[in-house]
Amino acid sequence: MNLFFNGEVEPGMKFEGKRDICKNSARRVAVISITFQFDAAKDKQFLPYVKNLPEFSDKTVPVTLECTQNGTLRYSIKDAKGRLLGAGQQVKILDPLLAYIHCIYIPAIKDYRTIINTEMMRRIISATFQGWGRGINLSTALGKHKSEFARVIKALQNILDGSGKYVSEIVTSAVPRIRKFDFALPEEFEEFLGRMNFQITEEGLKERISLDGEGSGIQSFTIYSMLRLLYELRPRNTYKKSRFMWLIEEPETFMHHDLQRKTFEKLNEYAADGHIYVTTHSSVFLDKTRFNNSYHVTTNPETKISRITVDNARDVIAGSLGVSINDFMMFNRFNVLVEGETDRELLVGLNQLFREAGRDDVLDLAEVEFIPCGSATSIPHFYGMFNAYSRYASFIALFDRDDAGKKAYDALINRKVARECLVLVPESPYKKNSAMEDIVDKKIWDRIIRELSAKDLAVVKSRDKGKIAEIVGYEYEANQRVDFKRAFTKLLLKHARSKLDCFEKYHELLVELKARCSSAMAKT
Repeated sequence: MNLFFNGEVEPGMKFEGKRDICKNSARRVAVISITFQFDAAKDKQFLPYVKNLPEFSDKTVPVTLECTQNGTLRYSIKDAKGRLLGAGQQVKILDPLLAYIHCIYIPAIKDYRTIINTEMMRRIISATFQGWGRGINLSTALGKHKSEFARVIKALQNILDGSGKYVSEIVTSAVPRIRKFDFALPEEFEEFLGRMNFQITEEGLKERISLDGEGSGIQSFTIYSMLRLLYELRPRNTYKKSRFMWLIEEPETFMHHDLQRKTFEKLNEYAADGHIYVTTHSSVFLDKTRFNNSYHVTTNPETKISRITVDNARDVIAGSLGVSINDFMMFNRFNVLVEGETDRELLVGLNQLFREAGRDDVLDLAEVEFIPCGSATSIPHFYGMFNAYSRYASFIALFDRDDAGKKAYDALINRKVARECLVLVPESPYKKNSAMEDIVDKKIWDRIIRELSAKDLAVVKSRDKGKIAEIVGYEYEANQRVDFKRAFTKLLLKHARSKLDCFEKYHELLVELKARCSSAMAKT
């Protein structure tokens, strides 16, 4: 994409056919095809160029770039019937198209940090002078006598302070120890051209330090903050007639997981204003709420690209990206492996309510961590990894009393895991194959099912048709599973706050978990 939009294979490295096209290629040509789809409401500046062409009445423009071994880059556009447009028509579309989409490529920071810092510096200086430098003609100002240079610097610095404040708010929200981020210009006239110093005020340090003095992860995050600043400047600079598109290679490089998560959240927020393409080796940068924008790329031996789905996501994360024990250092003295996030939320919430009610026989949450594993079938895998740390902490696996839970339970029994380390949720007297949310008093359970049915999250199944009082089960659409679980958990905790005596099955479970954790810890 960087080659398509900028004619470069790497930052500052223009395409060279003999170097960049495989010599053994049969055609000795590489082809890049991109189809652009436009929104009539958002892309008004570009649509006039194509609105009178019947071939693009559906607001899509397919463009092909051929890169040949002799060094030429040749763009071509075909209509909906596959006919090549004439040269005149192509120019009318292609020139404004490439100018309309302003593509910024950020390669892996570890390889090009100096080049990227310099490039971002150049872009911000250019955008600042053109966008915010009202009343200051830079060329004229620098051409005057040096005695006037201090006045020029002061005027420009006042303008840059706004940029520094903007980036400071973003950076400090993710890295609180950084108090302030300034854009500073050199004080010497000879050092002025093309230079800007990034100076940072950090907690515990008397002197301001340069961006190069910070860790590589913070440098990376700062660069992405500067990209956002460029977007904010855009309406008032030379890019005002274009849309930004960012191509970012491995943004997780040198970042610990917390900063990775915050970076992902920011990029996800920025994507509301333009396209952001990311390549990554980190599972943090997979949008697990919607896999439809994620692809898995492998080369074994040929390049293969496949869309990530709910069905293959676990294989991609664990098999391709790798699951390392170092990614899961959230242990406590006692640890309970549960199937999902809602199980954790429910057990933590109820445990707290029982303690507030004076029931001290439940778990001490200062010593216990609930670790969601994603599903019952995943628990044996995680249990096997965590077992390496059983010398220092106890691990208990908790399963729903359904087919999947019993199967995973038996799998660990077959691995010779001690039974005191494995727990099934208590049996429900009214619900076969009971899950975590099914062991509450029946009156509360029936009331919640009615509420979820009214919200169209559940379909009630009754013993006697038409008699909703005889609720014995429910069904929900597969794609509503997450919403259903969250809603059920929220309602359970709501009722527990006023009717805790209806939740005795959960009290029994918490007491059992406390005993199992203590027993497992004593044996280690």
